[in-house]
Amino acid sequence: MAQWAYKVAYIDYRGRISSEGLETLIGNERRSTFARRYLNTLGKDGWELVGIQPLTANSAYYVFKRTAQEGDFADDSRWRQPDRGVGVGFYPLQEPRRGGACPTRYASI
Repeated sequence: MAQWAYKVAYIDYRGRISSEGLETLIGNERRSTFARRYLNTLGKDGWELVGIQPLTANSAYYVFKRTAQEGDFADDSRWRQPDRGVGVGFYPLQEPRRGGACPTRYASI
């Protein structure tokens, strides 16, 4: 069974893309050219667009996936998979901060 790696990019159509802590800002180019250049770069690296979650009229989350490669899960040590029968999802190893959001992501088990 294939393992998949996922990437989420926040795209602000006014000229900003943020993914995994890296910001990309528009240069002296059209917005459509800027977005296309970013998407083509991900495509060359094997990422396929699998979903778009609109946030506002000017922004959205773009979700990409590819066959997992070495290093794709290097920063996932803070997540653990629950015991079978406990539920569906991945749960953070640390308790959420008071008054702050705790990142949560879910996947089928």
